[in-house]
Amino acid sequence: MGMPVISMTRRVEKNRSFSVELHSKANLKNVNMADGGPEPVLIEGTIGELYHAGFLEGVIFEVVGSSGAIRIDLGRHEVRSISKSSRRKTNMESEKGMKAR
Repeated sequence: MGMPVISMTRRVEKNRSFSVELHSKANLKNVNMADGGPEPVLIEGTIGELYHAGFLEGVIFEVVGSSGAIRIDLGRHEVRSISKSSRRKTNMESEKGMKAR
């Protein structure tokens, strides 16, 4: 099997696209979804042994395994930004906890 073609549409505002590609239905563990209802959707499966994880063209994060791949419209710069923001928030919460003692 060659490299799959990425057919993810560009996101509008803050909406994210993602795809899950499994080589076989045997790799699908569970799918739960209601017909048009507000209930949560759950997709579970296995992508097998990890082969690769990284960015495609800097804008799609891809995790590839022996049984499939997961891709999400997420840029490298966004991961850095979120990581920095998360560390700042954790540090601020830690400082608040120390002052409360």
